[in-house]
Amino acid sequence: MNYKSARERVEYSMGFLFLPTFMSFVSSTIGVVCLAFTEFQFNRVYFFQPLMIVMFVTYFFGCFFLPALLSLVEFDFLKLGHYSSTLKSPGTQKENVGVHQSVFKDEGDVNL
Repeated sequence: MNYKSARERVEYSMGFLFLPTFMSFVSSTIGVVCLAFTEFQFNRVYFFQPLMIVMFVTYFFGCFFLPALLSLVEFDFLKLGHYSSTLKSPGTQKENVGVHQSVFKDEGDVNL
């Protein structure tokens, strides 16, 4: 897992997140569409329409706009894989401490 460019990271994440996100959108839409057939105007106006608008806007924002925006951004803290462990900390010459390493590394009695 060595994704150096932002485009590679977005393709990797959307490769396994797109289908579950789409399926949750479809199942939520099916559940909310039931409100369209209610005989109460109040439910249609104040529940169905706002929920449909919010669901469509957030789905397309999250699945299309955000990945496109993040593919244009090159931040070091977003990098994954081997490249992320070789990044230097700001102000120091030491490598960043990974999750698998101990924060008590200087004591010598804790070896992970």
